[in-house]
Amino acid sequence: MKQIQTNSPFSDVSFLDLKSVEKIESLKDHIKYPVPVQIQQDPESLKEITVESIAAGLIKALSASHDELKSVPQFQNFDDDKICDVVDYYRSMLLLIHPNAETDLSLAGIAKTNAKDYAFAEQILTAVRNIGFSAQSYINLAVLYANQSAAAQKEKHTKEADEFDEKILKTLHEGLDRHPGNSDILVELGGYHLRHHDLEIAYEFFNDSLNGMETSERRKEIEALMEDMKVQLDQENSVFEAYDQIMLGKEDKALEIIEKFLHAEPDSWEGWYIKGWALRCLERYSEAKEAILKSISKNAEVGASYNELAICEKELGNMEMSKEYLNMAVEVEEDNVIYLANLAYLHLSEKNFDQARYFLERARLVDPNDQQVLDLMDEYEAIAHEKLGTVITEEIHTKDEVEEIARQEHEKGHHAEEI
Repeated sequence: MKQIQTNSPFSDVSFLDLKSVEKIESLKDHIKYPVPVQIQQDPESLKEITVESIAAGLIKALSASHDELKSVPQFQNFDDDKICDVVDYYRSMLLLIHPNAETDLSLAGIAKTNAKDYAFAEQILTAVRNIGFSAQSYINLAVLYANQSAAAQKEKHTKEADEFDEKILKTLHEGLDRHPGNSDILVELGGYHLRHHDLEIAYEFFNDSLNGMETSERRKEIEALMEDMKVQLDQENSVFEAYDQIMLGKEDKALEIIEKFLHAEPDSWEGWYIKGWALRCLERYSEAKEAILKSISKNAEVGASYNELAICEKELGNMEMSKEYLNMAVEVEEDNVIYLANLAYLHLSEKNFDQARYFLERARLVDPNDQQVLDLMDEYEAIAHEKLGTVITEEIHTKDEVEEIARQEHEKGHHAEEI
C-alpha cells in the first residue's frame, strides 16, 4: 500500500492505493486513482481505514479546488481534463459508498452554518455543490457567505465583508450559468441586491424569477414586494428627474417635481437638498436655507449641504456664517477641492491672506490642475502680490527605501564626477 501525506487542505488526508486492503473488498473493483482517506493519527495504521474514513477523505477532496488537487504529488502532472476525471471518479465513489450523500451533507452543512462553524460548513457545502451541481447547492453556499458577510460587518471588518459579498455574487451567477432562468437563484440574486439597496437591479431579478414560477404564495409575496419596490423606484426617479431639470436650468420644473416627491417622502434628505438647491439657483436664498437645514436634520454627513448653506449665507451678507458652514463641509469631506477653494476664496475676498493661502495650498495638494484652483491662484497672486511656488508634497519611506534612495543618489553623484 503506497501512501502520501499531503499539506493543507489535506493535512489529515492521505491519498492511498487501497487495492490490497481487505476491509474495503466491495470497493476494489472501483479503484482507479489513489483514494483520499482521512487519518487522524498514524497514517500507517490500516485499522483506521474504514469506509467512513474514505467517505470523509472524498468529501475533503470534492471540496478542494483543481489547483489544490494538483498539489497532491500523485496528481502534479495532471492537466485540467485529467483533474476533472479525478473529481468525477471521487464523486462516483462517494455516491457508491453513500447514495444519499448529497441530501445528508446538505443538511449537515446547513446545520454547521447555523452553528456558525463556517469553515467546516464551507467544506461540506462546497463538496455538495461539486457532487450534483444542483441549484439549491449554489444557494446554500451563497447563504453561508451571506452569514459570514453579516458577521464581518457586525465586527466592522468591511473589507472582509466585501470579500464575502463577492463570493455570494460569484456563487449565484455560477449557479445561474449552470441553471439558466432558475427562479430560486434569481430570487436570491434579487434579495442580495435589495439588501444592498440596488433597487433597480433587484427588481429586474425578481421580475425574471416570475417567468418560471408557478402561482403560489411565494409568487404572491414576490409580486407584492415588487409593487412596493416600484413605488420606491418611481420616487427615486423623481429625485433624478428633478436633478436633471436643475442641470438644464429649469429650476421651477424641478421644484414642481420635488414638491410632489416630498409630499410622499417627507423624511428624504435628498428631496430637501434638491429643493434647497433649486431655490438657491432661483436666488430665493432664505427659503433655500430653510430647505437645506431640513435636509441636514435628516442627514448631517453630507458636505454638499453645508456648501449650499455657505452660498446662501454669503448671498445674504453673512460672511462669518458662510465660512463656518464651509468649515463644516471640509470637516465632512476634508479633501474636497470645491469646499477648500471656496473657503480660500472667502478669506481672499476679505484679504485674510494667511488663511486664504492655507486653504488654497490644501486644495492644490488634492488637485493642482483643477481649473477653479488655477483661477484662484492667479487671483491670489494679483491681490496678495505674492508668487505661489510648486506644490510641496510629503513622502514617507521605509528604512530600506531610504537606503535605496541614498544608494541611487550616491551612484548619480559618482557618475556625474566621471562625466
